[in-house]
Amino acid sequence: MRKNMVRFLATMTALTMLTCFGSVAFAESTSTATIGKASTTGTESTVTVTVTPTVSKGVVTATLSSTVIHSAFSAAVLESATQGTQPNVILNITTASDVSESEITIPDTALQSISDSDKTVTLTLVTSNGSLSLDQDAISAICKQSVGSEDVFTFTQVSTDALTSAQQAAVGTGSVFEVSIQSSYVSFSQVSAGTTTVSLPYSLNTGESAAGLTVWDLGDDGTLTQISGSYNTTAGTMTFSTSSISTYVILAGADPSTPTGQTSYSDVSSSAWYYDAVQYAVENGLMNGTGDATFSPLASLNRAMLVTVLYRLAGEPAITGSDSFSDVTADSWYGDAVSWASENAIVLGIGDSSFQPDGSITREQIATILYRYAQSSGYDVSKADDLASFSDAAKVSSYAETAVKWAVAQGILNGSNGALNPTGTATRAEAAAMLQRFAEKIAN
Repeated sequence: MRKNMVRFLATMTALTMLTCFGSVAFAESTSTATIGKASTTGTESTVTVTVTPTVSKGVVTATLSSTVIHSAFSAAVLESATQGTQPNVILNITTASDVSESEITIPDTALQSISDSDKTVTLTLVTSNGSLSLDQDAISAICKQSVGSEDVFTFTQVSTDALTSAQQAAVGTGSVFEVSIQSSYVSFSQVSAGTTTVSLPYSLNTGESAAGLTVWDLGDDGTLTQISGSYNTTAGTMTFSTSSISTYVILAGADPSTPTGQTSYSDVSSSAWYYDAVQYAVENGLMNGTGDATFSPLASLNRAMLVTVLYRLAGEPAITGSDSFSDVTADSWYGDAVSWASENAIVLGIGDSSFQPDGSITREQIATILYRYAQSSGYDVSKADDLASFSDAAKVSSYAETAVKWAVAQGILNGSNGALNPTGTATRAEAAAMLQRFAEKIAN
């Protein structure tokens, strides 16, 4: 009761000062923090807390008190109540110094009070090495995992020297960032609920385009999984939503709609099983690299890229229809390809009028799209394998069964160790191999 009364009095004092003077500064046993005046733009009422961090050897650290966060949220909630908007608090610890790591420590009690609020609130952490925005459900998920009295949020720009050899081979010249959340000795790998939005700084270099930027989740074994992201040219940031708290890579390739002519890649060994397939896909203008000299063979292929490959294979015919999906615009690099594929019933979307162009694609989905393309092109699709020789044949989805049987019979889709892995995410190497087999056996 006494702690609650102290918190209430501190909050009310801060609110009074905010109302009278527009901002208030706190300097306790924590970092100095100045709470700005609430402002409303669109549907959000925002209070920004400007923190003066400690900078040492390229590392920024800041520790915020419960009083600061309670006061800021109270001011944001008060403003939102009068404006009919959503309250949002920004904790800003950016610095002019050249830093490689930024760390923010927040009391768990402060996060818990936000989680327990009857208001729909958002907390955004802004640093020189990246930003993290958490809605109320995401904050609640963090609180449920927390085992200590504080939660530490860290944003690190990672040197490739700190990566394993497998990771180095995967990222090439990409920019690597690590975002972590830790409570005592526990590190969180997932935020299991709500929306977590990450923004990472990236400056376009000469010859690079925003359309050529991609962002990937980097596994410990070097596996890359593409994440749907967008680049803000004004802010110079790559932004994406994710439930995974991980290491991320921004790869800068050429505009995906323009073949680069690059045929030799540092991450594609001449002894790799997929070497010939990659060479074929690149030399025939079906696929491009992901960086200056990288192909990222173990990364997943996204849906937009596969459809674009088939559109090129078809000779890029004229488009007669309009946009079919809510998340595909005509001026996107894959817009014509998706419209063409939709017109010819090669892709049917996800079910909610969306296409999810940046979404990864499974092996059976590739087989299905190739099958529909073959059908629309008038190729013979009568051959079929009964799949009896594969241990996981029962895992083939019903919608994909006919296509998978055809793809196996044609030698387009092969198994490994007696299994098909139909629902496994297809890597770029696997996609290149399937495309080569399709082009040579069916489309010729």
